[in-house]
Amino acid sequence: MPEVKINQKYDFPIVIDEQKLYRLYDEISNMLDNGKISFILSYTDKSSLSDITIEDVINDENSKNRRIYKLKIIAKDKDQEIELLFGTKKTIKDQETYVADIILNITGVDKQNAYIIQSKIEERLKTFKPFYPRINFLYFAFSILFFTYSFICGKQLFYIYFSDDYTKQHPSFTVLFVLILFVLTLIGILFIYLLFPQITFLIGDGIERHNNLTKLRSKLFWVVFVSFLFTVVGAFLSKLLSP
Repeated sequence: MPEVKINQKYDFPIVIDEQKLYRLYDEISNMLDNGKISFILSYTDKSSLSDITIEDVINDENSKNRRIYKLKIIAKDKDQEIELLFGTKKTIKDQETYVADIILNITGVDKQNAYIIQSKIEERLKTFKPFYPRINFLYFAFSILFFTYSFICGKQLFYIYFSDDYTKQHPSFTVLFVLILFVLTLIGILFIYLLFPQITFLIGDGIERHNNLTKLRSKLFWVVFVSFLFTVVGAFLSKLLSP
């Protein structure tokens, strides 16, 4: 029989913890006929561990100086092979560039069984999703809110320090203001990237890092919300009370 190949890419944020990984492991084990499942871990210091067990993955230190950034699961039996790769952005294979956070490759001799395996793994991957939305949406929402906030705040500053006639005579102020907005937007996007990672490994020291990041996100949310609220209210009162 001809070989069946399925390649699927997924681009959404996921959180990998011990419980979810064990459930995925059990799901894949039930698909194999006396097969073998092995893992490959890649670290930020460019080292890696190959052909390890799920217990080795769960017990990994995942320390600050040697963080896990990529996990590959390889499952094989006599009729099929499953490869599931977490934590990649660009992988070259067969002269094609894949851009995704998760890549699933299935090779087998039974087409129907291959699609069943794909469906079951996809359903399991949905449980890995965190509560925050895709990072592209966060970028868009941040840009809209930031420009609205900056416009209101910047307009008030111009009114306080410079007259309308002065700003019209010096258009460079407008250019400078737009440039500052652009730079601050880039900085904000960088913060979003750091605060909302696409792949989170809740293993070893990664659990504490994730908890600290969650607390930081909560504090920043309230700081931004309160400052935005005060700015809007202040602008409204300033316009209302101005002669």
